[in-house]
Amino acid sequence: MDARSVGCAVWLAVAVVALPSGCVAPVGPLAEDGWSEGDALGAASLAIATQEEAEPNDAPGDAGVRGMVMGDDNRGRFGPGDAADHWNFELSARTYVNLFLGDIPAGSDYDVALYRSPELANPVWRGQQSGNAIEIAMSLDLEAGLYHVKVYPYASPRDDVTYRLRYASSAVSRGWKWVEARVPYCGGPNGGRDILCGGTCTRTGGAQDPAWDPYRSDCSGFVSWAWGLPAPGITTRDIPGVAAPVPSELLVPGDALLGPGHVVLFAAWIDRSNGRALILEEPDCGGVARDLAVTLTPSGEPTVRLFGATYTAYRYRMP
Repeated sequence: MDARSVGCAVWLAVAVVALPSGCVAPVGPLAEDGWSEGDALGAASLAIATQEEAEPNDAPGDAGVRGMVMGDDNRGRFGPGDAADHWNFELSARTYVNLFLGDIPAGSDYDVALYRSPELANPVWRGQQSGNAIEIAMSLDLEAGLYHVKVYPYASPRDDVTYRLRYASSAVSRGWKWVEARVPYCGGPNGGRDILCGGTCTRTGGAQDPAWDPYRSDCSGFVSWAWGLPAPGITTRDIPGVAAPVPSELLVPGDALLGPGHVVLFAAWIDRSNGRALILEEPDCGGVARDLAVTLTPSGEPTVRLFGATYTAYRYRMP
């Protein structure tokens, strides 16, 4: 539910903060274990799949041996004479992507470069932090297509410790931050009037954050935050104005499912063949932001059956 679904008029211009192609958003604070806005999926409900590098992957042509999966961990190490590891991934639609390289051994210095395949001369982005600092890019604006990732040691490579590489949907990464903070459902910004449940919106502890305090923490405020729309967030009625319907079988992490007075964020397929998926949402009064495993039953494109109702799949219309 959100403000407009109960007749409350909440106005917001739907302009978005546009990022030029290949631009990197500012990096937010990182947790000690490397989980951050740049590193989804969180481990709340899904066991993160871990993929070890498939040797040989020391040359660009070896990258296609095994592709990266969005949200999964990829582990690699540098043996004697190993100058680089090459990975790749493919996007089916234009997407804001976060790229993360971590677990770099103490005393080592690893860097990472992202290329649009087959162009391997000019990187889309390069991470070159000193020492074993985390390399992270947020909200890279990437067109559909094949991408090539090169991880290489700048100094002191080790073959007894693995690094961790992953790429993720920026929208899902932002959504996980809200879920992990257990932000309570409320029809207003932090400290503001709750026009849905009554009273005042109060967030404390980890649920209080200057980055999202200006947002309503109802369902559409949550999706607005995940999509990077301005505060206080649009309403369910406004979703079609900033997003386009997509066939449900083409859902990708970061898309939304819009139903009667409710919207959720699609996070991942758990078992695509059986329609099992993970969603993130702000549920209703008295609840908190959560992750939920659901079954999406096709009912005609671009709709699915969810919560006993018909939901339409939408993809944010990137500027």
